[in-house]
Amino acid sequence: MAAKSVEYWVDRLKEQLRREQLAALSIDPYLRVARRFLLHLQKCNREVQSVGPSDLQMYLRRQRYRYQRRYGRLPGCLKNWRSQYTGSLHRLLRLAQGQWPPTSPDDLMLEKFATDLAARGIHLPAIRRYCLHARFFLGYLRNRSLQVRCVKPDDVTGYFRVALRIYQRKKPGLPRSRACWRHTRRQAVYSLLRFAQGEWPPPSVCPASCERFRDYLEKAGYNQQAIHLRVRVARQFVVYLDKRCTPLRAAGPGEIADFVRTRLVRYRRRHGRLPGNLEGWWSSYTAALRGFLRLINPCWCLPRPPTDAAGQFRVEIIEGYKRWLVDVRGLSEATLRKNGGEAERFLSRLGADRLDPGAFVHLGVADIDAYLSWRLPILRRATRYGVCDCLRSLLNYLYSASLISRDLAGEVKGPVLFHNDEIPRAFTEEQVASLLAITRCDRSAKGLRDYSMLLMLATYGLRAGEIVHLRLDDIDWRADRIRIQHSKTGVEAFVPLVAPVGEALLKYLQEARPQTPRREVFLRMRAPIYRFQTVSALHGVITTRMKQAGIVPRGRHGTHAFRFARAHSLLQASVSLKSISDLLGHLRTASTESYLRLATDNLRSVSLDIPGGPISAESGP
Repeated sequence: MAAKSVEYWVDRLKEQLRREQLAALSIDPYLRVARRFLLHLQKCNREVQSVGPSDLQMYLRRQRYRYQRRYGRLPGCLKNWRSQYTGSLHRLLRLAQGQWPPTSPDDLMLEKFATDLAARGIHLPAIRRYCLHARFFLGYLRNRSLQVRCVKPDDVTGYFRVALRIYQRKKPGLPRSRACWRHTRRQAVYSLLRFAQGEWPPPSVCPASCERFRDYLEKAGYNQQAIHLRVRVARQFVVYLDKRCTPLRAAGPGEIADFVRTRLVRYRRRHGRLPGNLEGWWSSYTAALRGFLRLINPCWCLPRPPTDAAGQFRVEIIEGYKRWLVDVRGLSEATLRKNGGEAERFLSRLGADRLDPGAFVHLGVADIDAYLSWRLPILRRATRYGVCDCLRSLLNYLYSASLISRDLAGEVKGPVLFHNDEIPRAFTEEQVASLLAITRCDRSAKGLRDYSMLLMLATYGLRAGEIVHLRLDDIDWRADRIRIQHSKTGVEAFVPLVAPVGEALLKYLQEARPQTPRREVFLRMRAPIYRFQTVSALHGVITTRMKQAGIVPRGRHGTHAFRFARAHSLLQASVSLKSISDLLGHLRTASTESYLRLATDNLRSVSLDIPGGPISAESGP
């Protein structure tokens, strides 16, 4: 480096310090330190732009050696002495290189590691100590061209030997307790390796069942960190069962609870306290083990067949009733689930003494009254009507199968429901616009998905099941249309793919939809990635967006509120009832007439009776 280059950098540093408005008495020491460092680089034939952290450390060690040789001792406060150099040299190197210290490939890893420690409830001073030791360990690995995900126990042992020599060279006579010194650093290094690899120390052999579990988690869309943690829990559980000679397929909820209790005892002995979030810590074990056991045994935790006579008789009644609903009544699967659930609840309420075949045949009105007085008070009127209807259906079956001595169906008196007795709940145009606007502002993957679903609800008035079961094959991009399989009637229909809906769907599919072989359009954003299992999940999306938009619902507001709102807007636009019926997927126009209840203002202006309302006195027969 030429002499003029030394003065060039000194002059530039001087201008920089003046712009920072440093006092003249502070500028002179900065320049003196910088000039000395630049002269050192000149002797070594180095450019200031190529200086790295190791070069700076070597220079500081040389200055410390000179200080010790000159004064016969080290500086009284090594930290303050060092800062006299680093303050000036860091400014000089930032001026020459643009950034100092230079970014390290370990910085991103350490940032994620610190975030993970904070999420685990580690205190800030401990996080700083862990990150300090982790940085030294990552530097050791980088010097030996090792990746943190490929570290083996021998590499960690070698690091502790090197770290101890360096520590003793800096502080002769220390540490007084090598075990304490090693324990402090081992906590940080092991935590880093658990964060990077999922488990540390690594086990010698991974059971085949755990490898199957790993493959399942990868296909389900879990990230690598979650996969490592869940596989580690599964491996520990397999070892726990082996020690107790319990087959893996025989493990149940009791074995899971016992295992988690042993882990809790170990945690408390190791950390001296309980987990900060005990419920979350417990569920992290149980959720992983339930998924693991369901993979090993698909029938895991299914209801076991009853062993007592009353339980067996109840199961026989339920199975016979379901066959009767399908073979005789020809009902759908949804109705089968509803009626079967109510029948199960009624029989369970009777008790074991009444489920004896000899006593059950004398089932009477008092038993029915006792059940309805327990079941109905907390229900809405429409739900009460449904419960009574299900109970009448069950009693019809019991009498036809000669399981009871008399027909009790006529004794069940439920509430009376009038046709079109209330105006349905619907979103107003302002509420629909507010919901779409607040959802569109969310640019996350979940926001793009929710906006596409809500826009389809508002545009086409679809049912929840038609949104949930929509598949990629149903979207015809070339013909600009969407195939809809109406969930209530089973009729297949096509609706035009309008531009706003097409743009929203395309943006969601390209930027937000998880990479998965599943063909359903709308999927969960979190692992395990699969389609919505029930239509109620879509109601949860609407409820969340309503809270964000500040909309206070009156009564039930789900997907049908969009459906009624769309029908209302079409009625306001003077669209024919037949066209509305075709869009909504009704087989009969009469089914669509119920939506006229929304257009009360229009009907009032032409003096028409609202469908389902009372007939005026002047009306003829």
